[in-house]
Amino acid sequence: MLTMKAKLTIAALTVSLLSSFAAYSYDINIGVSGNVVTPPCIINSGQTIVVDFGDSIVTSKIDGVKYIKTLSYSLVCDGRPSDSMKMKVLGEPTSFDGKLLKTSSHNLGIRMIMDERPFPLNEWVNFYYTKQPILQAVPVKNNGGEIAGGIFTAGATLLVAYQ
Repeated sequence: MLTMKAKLTIAALTVSLLSSFAAYSYDINIGVSGNVVTPPCIINSGQTIVVDFGDSIVTSKIDGVKYIKTLSYSLVCDGRPSDSMKMKVLGEPTSFDGKLLKTSSHNLGIRMIMDERPFPLNEWVNFYYTKQPILQAVPVKNNGGEIAGGIFTAGATLLVAYQ
């Protein structure tokens, strides 16, 4: 085991050796970068938002208005830099309308609505945190097709970002 004196001597020798090479040194630029982040928002306490249209949808009555459901969700953004925010529903669109969410049932899509206006799929929409939007979903039928009866499902991701 080295004594304290031996440790200091080694350190002194190292410094003197490095200083003797100073005449042969090169300058090297060092870039430093980072990412300052704001705490993320928590949507629906991290739980899945479930929209249940029920068991009584009649395929011939699907008109893009009937069977509308309001999404129950929460949004908490502590430490946000401002109240100016944006939201997007990220999901696979139907083949018959790129603004509708694809479902497991052929010729059936889901229209998202934000504050009583269409909320196009995969597009950012601005809002203010102090007036969080009312989100709704409604089934929409492809005008040129039939819908088979049975259970259907759809999945999407709700994204929220600061502006």
